[in-house]
Amino acid sequence: MTATIEDIRAILKQLAQSQQELSQAQKETDKQINRVSQQIGELGNRLGEFVEWQVRPAVVRLFQERGIDV
Repeated sequence: MTATIEDIRAILKQLAQSQQELSQAQKETDKQINRVSQQIGELGNRLGEFVEWQVRPAVVRLFQERGIDV
């Protein structure tokens, strides 16, 4: 089968449409990745705060036992 100019144009049109769809999907994926990254960062901050509040009393006591003013 020989491709006609119309066949080639149709294929190129489909290719252009597929590229646009892929570009849009990539943009949406980037947005989702950014949201998830932000959520992970916020979770890490909260975990750090939790650990600080759990460790702080013991650290104060340890410093005081060693004569370090807190």
